[in-house]
Amino acid sequence: MRLFLAPGNFVCGLAGLPEASDHCQILRTFMNTLVWGGLAIAAAMYFAF
Repeated sequence: MRLFLAPGNFVCGLAGLPEASDHCQILRTFMNTLVWGGLAIAAAMYFAF
């Protein structure tokens, strides 16, 4: 599970946000969506063509 949260946790650490704050949770969710969604789209495009 930590692997899937790693991109968001990394960005929150860079931003200096405390882990329990609402801002960190929103940023973590946004970054994880961008990273894993992008990888899923890239994989779908790779296998589709």
